[in-house]
Amino acid sequence: MGLEKIEVVNPQAWPKREAYINTLYELRQRHGVTLSEAHELINKRNLFGSMMVHLGDADALVAGVDQHFPDTIRPALQVIKPRPGLHRVSGLYVLVTRRGICISWRIAR
Repeated sequence: MGLEKIEVVNPQAWPKREAYINTLYELRQRHGVTLSEAHELINKRNLFGSMMVHLGDADALVAGVDQHFPDTIRPALQVIKPRPGLHRVSGLYVLVTRRGICISWRIAR
């Protein structure tokens, strides 16, 4: 399968940007996020991607190449959240090289 069906979006020009900001504010206002801060936070790629998954505009989020694990998983936990009854989440690092594949698991919470 090629990448022909992959859509690359520009968060600054995304037509649903304001809806994402408002939803983010609704989700995080009890944790101290103001509407003004939601406007700034939506510019963070992992948070924007998490909002896309949360609102059904994306099927998955691939992240973490240039961040530490906690900074990568935190937006997903804050926006997408684990299913009710689940108390652990995990992340997966995959490194593909000419010599083979290396897989590493991280468990959070």
